[in-house]
Amino acid sequence: MSIAQSISARSSAQDVFARQAFDVSFTIEGGGGEFTPPSFDPFQVVAGPFTSSSISIVNGRRSESKTYTYRLKQDKPGTYKIAPASLTTRTMKRRSNSLTIKVLEASKENAMQGNMIFLEDEFSDSIVYVGQQVYLDHYLYYGQLDIKGSALVGDFPRDRFLVNQVKDGTRLTRKQVMYQGKMLNQVQNSRLAIFPLRSGEIEIPDVNFQVDILNPNAPKRRGFFSIRNYESKVVSTPPFNLTVLPLPPDAPSSFTGNVGSISVTAAIDSRQLKVGTEHFINITLKGDGVSDQVFAPKWSQEGLQVFDPKLLDENRKIENGEIIFTKIYQYLIIPERNDFTQIDVPVSFFDPSQGVYKTITATINDIVVLGSDEALTDATEKNLNAIGSDEETPFYKKYWFWGLVLLAAGLGVFFLFKKGRNDEQEEITPEEAAKLVAQRQLTEAKQLLDNQETSKYWETLEKSLQIYVEDKLEIGTSSYSIAEITERWNAENFDPSLLEQWCEMVRKINLARYAGQDISNMENLYQEAIDWIVACERTQKS
Repeated sequence: MSIAQSISARSSAQDVFARQAFDVSFTIEGGGGEFTPPSFDPFQVVAGPFTSSSISIVNGRRSESKTYTYRLKQDKPGTYKIAPASLTTRTMKRRSNSLTIKVLEASKENAMQGNMIFLEDEFSDSIVYVGQQVYLDHYLYYGQLDIKGSALVGDFPRDRFLVNQVKDGTRLTRKQVMYQGKMLNQVQNSRLAIFPLRSGEIEIPDVNFQVDILNPNAPKRRGFFSIRNYESKVVSTPPFNLTVLPLPPDAPSSFTGNVGSISVTAAIDSRQLKVGTEHFINITLKGDGVSDQVFAPKWSQEGLQVFDPKLLDENRKIENGEIIFTKIYQYLIIPERNDFTQIDVPVSFFDPSQGVYKTITATINDIVVLGSDEALTDATEKNLNAIGSDEETPFYKKYWFWGLVLLAAGLGVFFLFKKGRNDEQEEITPEEAAKLVAQRQLTEAKQLLDNQETSKYWETLEKSLQIYVEDKLEIGTSSYSIAEITERWNAENFDPSLLEQWCEMVRKINLARYAGQDISNMENLYQEAIDWIVACERTQKS
């Protein structure tokens, strides 16, 4: 049986630079006992504890040791003391030695002397709007060092931004640049695409990167299996504030939510239409940014009945260091008259370079609309991906025949159900009516939930809640802001706690998109949305 005999502390360095990570280890010789680390104040623990153990038997005598290692850093220069750790057993209590660490100024002058590195950041735009894709580039400058790579550590403030890393530090391309009269090495080690979620002065904390640097003092191994010895240091940017401007309130009804460039194309299942007959139009949107913030354009045209679209496809990719999205929506249309020859679909976006809304139009020309009693010569099966056969088929195989059969059967069931309800003199309760409203509002989200289509589910759930609020407050997309919603909500004397719940749900949905959520949390938020709509319906009708 071994008895704990000693505990000692050591540091990987006595002099470190500000924001440079270093290791502090506590080794227990003899094994056993309860280990209690010091508080480490005012240092920040960035990793650990890491533990390691060893057992040896020499001349029949068994000895063991256990080591606890913590990775620390300090942002401010100065001389600091790390208090002793303690080891407690049933019979004794021992303390380790204390440590004194000197934190030096991490200045650019140090880097120019070759013994330190520093980090600078650069924004792609000086004027930033809510929802705009902004690129935050990070550049490492260093002197006589051998850099292997770098990795982003910690987390960006995702409650204030949507964040995507489009370039990382796995492959670094070095070039020499003149910096303040000194020749330094420069590498771009990161590009973040960030999307501000709200306006105002937003603080961005320090962004930390772990950089792998070749240790020049490590012994060199020769041979085919030689391994180069690298050590890691944490390099940080200082915190700073970013001013984010709100979008102007005069957005057109066809505004898609896209802040940045966008293109649009349109395709129709047939250029020969018929009054009273269903047809489909596909609208393809392509622009810079993430598709989560982009929705189907709202449009209408005289002589056409246009129904709410469905999302056919979406994807995104990185082109030349930028995130590019593509979204395809399909609209069902029914011509009401035959006095038009083209279809125009307006799509609006916000141009941050000029600070204005712009509208582009996708036009489908050479449209021929026949009367309801005229026959189509190039009719399709009302789907852009399926073309009907030209061969004559028996009437019992035609769609219109079975449509009439189903219509007759549906009407029969409807009248029987209505008669049964009237006979029993039953009335739907307010609770049931409110729940029906909620379920109808979230129908598409429920289908995506059942299919576990996570990304589309979060987008659709948020959009459904947005549309519900817009309808209740009789506002459009151009007025979709927290300030406007709050003002309208209070003007209608609605319950303020319900507005708070709505804001919290939207916040949870935005976090869930990028944090990754399991199916139980998806179900919980869906039920929360149902309960919220039910509460709104009951409150407003009471």
